[in-house]
Amino acid sequence: MVKVTIQYRYQGEINEQENTEGVLFPTGQVFSVADGEFDIYTAIYTDIPGVVIVDLDKEDNGYINLISNPNALVDLLVAN
Repeated sequence: MVKVTIQYRYQGEINEQENTEGVLFPTGQVFSVADGEFDIYTAIYTDIPGVVIVDLDKEDNGYINLISNPNALVDLLVAN
C-alpha cells in the first residue's frame, strides 16, 4: 500500500483543486476519502509518481461505497 494523490476525471476534465489523498493497493484499487464519503475505485496509473486518476466518466470505474458496504475494505485489506 502506498499513499497517493488522486485526480478525478469528470466530464473529460481534471480539476486539480479537487485532488485528494488516498491509499493505492497492489490490486490497482484506490481508497478515497472525499466529501465525507469513503469509497474504493479502480486507479488509472499516470506517468507522475504518486499520482493516479479516478475516471468518474467511466461507468465501470470499480466504484464501491464503503458506507453502504464496509466489508469491502476488509476484503481489500486481506486480499493483499
